[in-house]
Amino acid sequence: MSSYKRNRSRKSWDIQKLKLRIQDALKAIEPVFLGEEGKDYDRDDMQLKCKAAHAYSQLASKHRKLLELEEIEERLSKLEEQHNT
Repeated sequence: MSSYKRNRSRKSWDIQKLKLRIQDALKAIEPVFLGEEGKDYDRDDMQLKCKAAHAYSQLASKHRKLLELEEIEERLSKLEEQHNT
């Protein structure tokens, strides 16, 4: 692995960047997950749809947790402000 890739993969993201990445991934998965109406799906298509549904569910769960974390951080900073005044 080149040093660029190694350094890039070690960078931590803030909550905003993570939320945006998850939203992008959800948008990319949605067409596979929803499929085309009226189309007959073969076994491979159905397996792909099942994988997409699972990935979508996992990403949505992570996105929800990030939103909760962001809300908790906001509440904590308000409490700290109130305590310091």
